[in-house]
Amino acid sequence: MLMTVLSNSRRLLAVSGLCLALWGPAQADPITLSTPTLIATPGGVGLSFDVSLDNPGAAFNLGSFALEISTTYTKITFEESTTLTVAPYVFAGDSFDNTFLTGVSSTSSPGQTLQAFDATADAGNVLVPANSTVGLAHVIFNVSPGAAPGTTATIAFDLSGGNSLSQANFTPITIDGFQDGAIDVVPEPSTTLLFATGLAWLMVRRARRRPAVQ
Repeated sequence: MLMTVLSNSRRLLAVSGLCLALWGPAQADPITLSTPTLIATPGGVGLSFDVSLDNPGAAFNLGSFALEISTTYTKITFEESTTLTVAPYVFAGDSFDNTFLTGVSSTSSPGQTLQAFDATADAGNVLVPANSTVGLAHVIFNVSPGAAPGTTATIAFDLSGGNSLSQANFTPITIDGFQDGAIDVVPEPSTTLLFATGLAWLMVRRARRRPAVQ
């Protein structure tokens, strides 16, 4: 009887091991870097958007980050990035850039590509909370007066290594996904409003000219 129980137990362990091998370990929720889709008008100056780190899973330690975004549309120019993000800045209160560079985190010159880097001021880690979104960069950009309304300019992350997350001991943290954004160039609001006002005036004038129905 004892031998039968031991034999059955071994079979159960073998089957369990096979299932684990097939299913593999439970996957952590993905860590994603994202930019939004927004609208802008030709000639816009000092416009902005945020690059965010989305963490839907467990909390983790972060010591530094590097990011690189670009657009192929030459009528849009990334000027700089700062730490003044809408979501809590990831290194708020412990930022190398806030300490030495007054909150400016971009490292590249104005153009169609923006590179940014920041780390903790004390060379330690900060805790990125579970189920949270934190800010990485508040990007300032301009739109040339010659930008064509109807143009959509993609804001793309560099996938060749320009974006990274690391702990203070330089252990890399996997970025599971990138959500590219876009800038939709739209006509000046004043032009659209003028057209709408003119159309409304024309409709009223035509209505007044219609003869009364007897």
